[in-house]
Amino acid sequence: MLDWMANTIIAIVSCVPAQLVPRDSPYFALIRTMFALLFIDLIICTVALQPLRSMWRHMRSGGSTDDSTGPLARQHVS
Repeated sequence: MLDWMANTIIAIVSCVPAQLVPRDSPYFALIRTMFALLFIDLIICTVALQPLRSMWRHMRSGGSTDDSTGPLARQHVS
């Protein structure tokens, strides 16, 4: 499975630079590497922000059902 993912990533990042510069260009490897780094960065950011999305969803839904517990507990003013 890891080989399949690596081959897919290589195919994607080789296709895009091929549209910009010829494959025999000395800069092709550099551009392909930069596209690969951007693609990997996009995946890492998507995974890293997933807990943030669930926290915002939790805050928008009104927090927990028991208002006296949890880190997002509402404060009641008398």
